[in-house]
Amino acid sequence: MFVAVALLHQAAALFQDAWIRMMHPTDPSPSSVLSRSSRSGVLDSRRWHMLSIYVTLGILNQTLWLSFAATPDATAHRFDIDKRFVAYLAVLCNAVYVPGSWLCTWLLRSHGLAKVVTMACWLQLFGSFLRWFSDLVLRPLVPTLGFLGLFCGQGIAAVASPLIMNTPAVFADAWFGKREREGVLAAGALAPIFG
Repeated sequence: MFVAVALLHQAAALFQDAWIRMMHPTDPSPSSVLSRSSRSGVLDSRRWHMLSIYVTLGILNQTLWLSFAATPDATAHRFDIDKRFVAYLAVLCNAVYVPGSWLCTWLLRSHGLAKVVTMACWLQLFGSFLRWFSDLVLRPLVPTLGFLGLFCGQGIAAVASPLIMNTPAVFADAWFGKREREGVLAAGALAPIFG
């Protein structure tokens, strides 16, 4: 858990730094804030590091989404709730996907890829922390309150899902050259599946 938090924090810092350095103040379109390297023809040496962070975000996001699907009985017993409520944790991610996609489109158009991925990092970080806090602190006090906190943390992390799953092509175009884009697009699209 702490490794995931550290990776999310590092990813948020790197993407925030890249966004600040690459932003063009007069043209807020995605093409102006995606990558300076795609316009100049010089590829950024950090692109493989950024790909590893992006793939890790996809894997962590799906892990957060499906972490309770394999253990509904144990989760229901732990939080003293009916088993059907555990299924709502996975359904919540599907319910939030469409509004999250609208948010992703708006952020891409107005702020660029770096802002989208930075927001996804922070949403996953805060959602993971709230899930952990709910289990560690709230559940021993009132189990159903712990589940409510867990549900809220799951919802916050679920908003990050479309921000990650809808951007592999934009990410590949922003950081990589034409010869590398297909492989990068495949890695970005398959990362959530491995989660």
